[in-house]
Amino acid sequence: MKFTRGFTLIEVIIVIVVMAIAAVAFLAYFGRSFTGSAIQAEQVKKQYALIQRMEEITSDYRMRVDAGMDVAQWTAFQASCSARCTCTLSTTIGTYTTAAQHLQVTCVDGDQNVFAIFTQ
Repeated sequence: MKFTRGFTLIEVIIVIVVMAIAAVAFLAYFGRSFTGSAIQAEQVKKQYALIQRMEEITSDYRMRVDAGMDVAQWTAFQASCSARCTCTLSTTIGTYTTAAQHLQVTCVDGDQNVFAIFTQ
């Protein structure tokens, strides 16, 4: 009796070689993706810290506005803001001029920044 079922040794070796080549290609592609993602994760972490800092400033501003912000409160807000980020009093936004003075707040960490404008 002659059996023709099953795989020959050559067929098994060819399948193993093809799987090894596919595995090497897979690791080469995803290896770079996983090692390169640490930089992007660090950028997201920095951006989140900047947004958190700006949220604290915004919360402080809203609390002062709800309490009835006067000139003394506005000055105190500017001082507390300057301790956290770069704050600039101005009447211009880019090429536009505003009637009232406002506070431009910029929080910077490396090449990332968050910008907001607060009015009295």
